[in-house]
Amino acid sequence: MPVTNDEAPLRISLPDDAFDEETLRMFRNGHFSEAVRRSAQLFEIEVQRIADRPDLEGKNLLEQAFSEQKPTLVFGPLDTMAQKDRHQGFRSLVVGLHRAVRNVLTHDPHLRLDREEALAWLAFIHTMNQWLSTMHRADSRSEAEANGSLAGPA
Repeated sequence: MPVTNDEAPLRISLPDDAFDEETLRMFRNGHFSEAVRRSAQLFEIEVQRIADRPDLEGKNLLEQAFSEQKPTLVFGPLDTMAQKDRHQGFRSLVVGLHRAVRNVLTHDPHLRLDREEALAWLAFIHTMNQWLSTMHRADSRSEAEANGSLAGPA
């Protein structure tokens, strides 16, 4: 059964497979803040995995992985201003997610999200995960280009 907000002017519906069972269990049991915090934490763990940076976490991981100068993770080439803007925009969203959600919900035990706000954050994190899944390591792209194994621009 999808997580849905039937009272909202725009219905938010997320597929069950958008989140792990523990996150869904927390949400369904009314632990909205905990579900969002866990989802944000799992997003960062996925960044850590894709970037192959088990040595970094939190802000340091995110700023390094999506660095303006030498990013580890990219959508594609960073040749044009539009490509650079997309990369930096995603970087800002990722760092914002860490600071505004993951950190706040981890360090402020009194903050409680209601169902609607939690659904909005979960939808945002789900979208971030979808975008993250389209990224690749910048060094793997360079190696593939050098070997001639990429067909055309990304």
